[in-house]
Amino acid sequence: MFMVYSRELEKKLSGVIKQLSLSYKDKKVGALVSGGIDSSTIAFYLNKYLRNNLHLFSFGTSNSFDAPYLKILEKLLNKKVKFLQLDNIKFEPYLKKVIRLLKLNNLPLNLTQVSLGLGYYLIFEQISKQNIEVVFTGQGPDVFLAGYHKYKTINLQNGNSEIKKDYKMLEVDKKRDSLMAKEWGIELVNPYFDKKLVEFFEKIPFNLKLKKTKNGFTEKYILRKVGEINKMPSEIIWRPKKGFQYSSRLQNKIKPLYIKIISSSA
Repeated sequence: MFMVYSRELEKKLSGVIKQLSLSYKDKKVGALVSGGIDSSTIAFYLNKYLRNNLHLFSFGTSNSFDAPYLKILEKLLNKKVKFLQLDNIKFEPYLKKVIRLLKLNNLPLNLTQVSLGLGYYLIFEQISKQNIEVVFTGQGPDVFLAGYHKYKTINLQNGNSEIKKDYKMLEVDKKRDSLMAKEWGIELVNPYFDKKLVEFFEKIPFNLKLKKTKNGFTEKYILRKVGEINKMPSEIIWRPKKGFQYSSRLQNKIKPLYIKIISSSA
């Protein structure tokens, strides 16, 4: 049964991105990557169908946790990742702008949301300077395929029901990212949100999303098996989940400034 689901997921993912690629075959296309399984899978298929039009982007500090994985991804795809280094950026005006945008659109203003919004705002600014109007992301599997740690603490029998409750959280993330992209005239594309894929995600048994092993649990297990089908490097396939805001080290870097701005506007 497991191989049936994993091969079907591979087929559907490939099909969705192939179809999307046809829509953008005459445009320069960007993809945000971190070297994790979610974004690397999107980049893998885009490289297959839109190679000549595809440009890869990432961001982080000089000691970003993502750096070694991005090198592996570059080797896999034979394509350079354009990396926005955040160390010397004057964050305050950008941070104020992002907080204002989130507030105007009734989105959460906690440190995690602001960090992600800021990271995307900064990278989209750079992407827009290269006349790229369409950017793909790997958002979605952390909910659809049980990537968050909290799923490891629930009754496995209720797993898929708990996931459905978190769809609202996904919509917040999608709205935040699209808002940051829109500021720079960029259309954001989230392949994992495709209706056919979401319907299939809901049919996948929870124990194939969160796999129990002798060492604990492996999140997004079935997507990692898709990575094996595609012969992706094991370092990327089995890299533990780490949120962009943490792996880029952006959240720690802006925390004091975030507290200062939020406190002064309270």
